[in-house]
Amino acid sequence: MGHFHTESISAMSSRVWFITGCSSGFGQELALEALSRGDKVIATARNKDKLKILQEAGAETMELDVKATLYELRDVASRVIESHGRLDVLVNNAGYGLQGTVEEITYDVWSLK
Repeated sequence: MGHFHTESISAMSSRVWFITGCSSGFGQELALEALSRGDKVIATARNKDKLKILQEAGAETMELDVKATLYELRDVASRVIESHGRLDVLVNNAGYGLQGTVEEITYDVWSLK
């Protein structure tokens, strides 16, 4: 029989979260909850200055726009994996609203957001 080590169990239960849209609301609350459980959190927002509460609570913060290119997203994912060795939970909470029917919204209007 092997020995039971509580340290290794504790380390295994810690998750690495990547949460977008953390400047306020649901994203911010989810990040704070994960941090309170001892998990690691990478919190993003369009404006990194709006993430100070999370940074002070222990989150790693980074600027990331909801309209980032695929190249930018791959770069961010690579940096997270390189830094933390893994990513356990991804929450894509970022978004923006656009009002109108499908027929009214042209690509040019949509792409300006």
